Amino acid sequence: MRQAWASMNSAVLTEASLTENNRESTPSHDYPAHLAAAAGALRAESIDFSYQSGKASLEIFRDLSVVIPRGTTLGLFGPNGTGKTTLMRALARLQPVNGKITSPLANVAAGKPRLGCVPQGYARSFYPWASLEMNILFNLPDPFRNRAGNRNTVRDVHDALGLDLDLHRRPSQCSGGMLQQGALIRAIARRPDVLVADEPFSALDFEVAARIRTAFARTVAELRICAVMVHLRAARARHFPKDGSSARANPKLSQS
Repeated sequence: MRQAWASMNSAVLTEASLTENNRESTPSHDYPAHLAAAAGALRAESIDFSYQSGKASLEIFRDLSVVIPRGTTLGLFGPNGTGKTTLMRALARLQPVNGKITSPLANVAAGKPRLGCVPQGYARSFYPWASLEMNILFNLPDPFRNRAGNRNTVRDVHDALGLDLDLHRRPSQCSGGMLQQGALIRAIARRPDVLVADEPFSALDFEVAARIRTAFARTVAELRICAVMVHLRAARARHFPKDGSSARANPKLSQS
């Protein structure tokens, strides 16, 4: 059985066994009541996922439960093929699974949670004919009627993450690391209820990645986002800060 581990920057620490056969199962975990009752938490209750490969049924995970309170990040890490991205997509309700997933709602009237996403293939997620700024603005609410307000939001997120990007560049004029930073801005600027990110720092050098990880954790806490992040190696998840206390708060971001 191959395993992926899950770590959360809160009081919860859980092991998620993502199996490739149906001979072993992952037990449900009992979480503290104050976390389970957290307002608007992202919850998965006894979820299962498997798929058919020829005549065989391959089980990816079974009877898996987790609670992600607002303002925290769940990190999934392990070798390739253990179901990390599948679980991340399931928690974002992008992948149908058996069981129950409850998403938080900042705006109950909207009827569904707002999602932010940093895909693994981030470089292919930009319109090549538009600037980075326009690519980000296209993904925000009312991109044409609220252009000035959205531009301020983009700049606030850019500054909160401690970036130094030329947002007027087109994707073809950007390195992979620049595009990955643009994808992070795009996901956070949506003010999402749930944010999923697949190896979001993989194209960044060590020092830049360390700085942005700290700023990302602080921003998730300030905006009360339920975040799920995939890491290929455990070391990256362990180096992820447990909270944003080591970084200065950004009043523009938290008040806007």
